Amino acid sequence: MVERILELLSRHPEQLDKAGRIKLLQSLGDLAYWWLRDEVLDRLPPEFRRGVNGTWRCKPGSCAILFAQSYPHHFPALRPAFLLPLRWCAANGPDSCLPKSLIKLAEQVSKAVAQTCGKENDPGIAWHLYLDLKNKPRVSFPDLAEALNLSVESGWGWLAAGLLLVRSARVTDDLELMPIPNPDVWITASWDGRSGFIPVSLLEAKVACAVRHKAQILFVPESQVAEAQRYCCGDSSLRIMGVPEHTTNLGEALAPCLLELEVPPPDDAKERQLQGYFQRLAQRNRERAKAYYRQKLLPRIASRLKAQWSKPSLAGLVTILSDNPELIHLAIESTGAESCLILATQDKAERYLPILQTLRCKSTHLCHLIPRVFSDTDELLSQLRDCVHEFIGSSEPERVGLDLTPGTKEMTLTLVLEGAQPGNQLIYLRHRLEQGLVVPFSESWRLFPNPKLV
Repeated sequence: MVERILELLSRHPEQLDKAGRIKLLQSLGDLAYWWLRDEVLDRLPPEFRRGVNGTWRCKPGSCAILFAQSYPHHFPALRPAFLLPLRWCAANGPDSCLPKSLIKLAEQVSKAVAQTCGKENDPGIAWHLYLDLKNKPRVSFPDLAEALNLSVESGWGWLAAGLLLVRSARVTDDLELMPIPNPDVWITASWDGRSGFIPVSLLEAKVACAVRHKAQILFVPESQVAEAQRYCCGDSSLRIMGVPEHTTNLGEALAPCLLELEVPPPDDAKERQLQGYFQRLAQRNRERAKAYYRQKLLPRIASRLKAQWSKPSLAGLVTILSDNPELIHLAIESTGAESCLILATQDKAERYLPILQTLRCKSTHLCHLIPRVFSDTDELLSQLRDCVHEFIGSSEPERVGLDLTPGTKEMTLTLVLEGAQPGNQLIYLRHRLEQGLVVPFSESWRLFPNPKLV
């Protein structure tokens, strides 16, 4: 059968009759929609015709190889470049449908990824590569790949990134909690164990393929970024990004890819799903993780905490500005505070007060912010008592809350022992920290008894 398929592929599209086009489609399965030229697909009978876009639904472990023909005139019915959708699966062995060269490459990638992750992060799961196709080829794919002389080496980067991504999940028994790769983020990069990623060949055809399929990002070795950008069409939205060369640290080399590769979960996803994505994002880029927490998670967390707050809304809230200004926003939102005294040192105010003010601008709950900025910690501590008493004034003591969450231990003790008045509420937003960042959905309110009740 392989000889017959090769004979059909060697014909120009206009030379293929209806029977030949249907034969190619049935023999190649879903690969036909990735590999055959439009001139072949467009002449199929209506019942066989469908667009290639949308045929690849990425799942946990999905990755691909971007192939290009060295001599496209030998097989003019094939595109100059085409994609092979693949997937890493927890299994006892590799897909028997794969050619030996690809199975060998997968073993090399798996070994390198295992060394990168280390034994402490090894869950003991054996990952093997499979075709990620609903309808697999009827023709012997290993024989076809060998006859077409398809080189798998440029798939190294994408396969490694896909395996690193699926292994980054802390659970493997719940698909909803597993990271999903973005099918619009493509990678082509070869690997040399002595020097790291190295340039790939036939780049122009690969860029054209990514543009045709409306990919959003194409990663190439950094020395080829300028060349790849020249091949992009003027109206293309494809972004060319580079993977670092000259480093044999696989995690470092693929860090830019992993940052873009995972699809963020939907806003209404399970809390554990959102939490897992945030924690993986924090490992790759702390600033992007903070932005995700503020933009996507904060409204849901605030709503959750507001439902926990069982007391009347606060007239006033006293707090201290820290490295996590989101905590103040959450305190205001959930307690319904009408005004908030924010004690801050100069360095914290310059860095974090604008972030808090931005968060408050997006809120529908109005709260009067009163920042008091001090030159340093000593000045803040020496003036804390007078500032707090002035802010509380003649307010009902029970409707004033002192937030013990942020600030140093000394600041918290001074706030309680010198700033609190009888009746004031002492509130604390419990939360877990990992890597210096709040773990989303670990937040909960705790109220402490006021030692100055008499």
